[in-house]
Amino acid sequence: MIYRLCCSYINESDLRKDLFQNILIRIWRGLNSFENRSSIKTWVYRISVNTCVDFLRREAGNKYISKHMDINDIEVTDRSGNLDEDLVFSEKIAFLYRCINKLTLIDKTVITLYLEDLSYKEISVIVGISEKNVSVKLFRIKKKLNKYLREYEE
Repeated sequence: MIYRLCCSYINESDLRKDLFQNILIRIWRGLNSFENRSSIKTWVYRISVNTCVDFLRREAGNKYISKHMDINDIEVTDRSGNLDEDLVFSEKIAFLYRCINKLTLIDKTVITLYLEDLSYKEISVIVGISEKNVSVKLFRIKKKLNKYLREYEE
């Protein structure tokens, strides 16, 4: 889950691996400070998102910031067994992530966490906005992504 989050922010493989390792180090160092005010999963995501955002702020304008998602980094476990269908599915997933990367940083974070099956409450804690705001943002993000997908299918 942490690596997929890194994939949504950073395109270059070596930097993504470094970011992933930095996140793991921050989690390890912070274990003693975990206070059980949220689930461990929420706490780990919060550290992961903050580390990714910190990286992007440091690297603003740098060529290493993700412009698109590499489809090879996405784990897709539900394959049909039909090569043609799998290719179409992979292309749609790749296009979806390219669309997600057009979003603002906070919108990208919200939708990425949503795609990881986190609850609105967990997303609100991680991102630092209200559950209602998460709901409104997701509605608007989905509407935007649906528009992009409809254009893609035409």
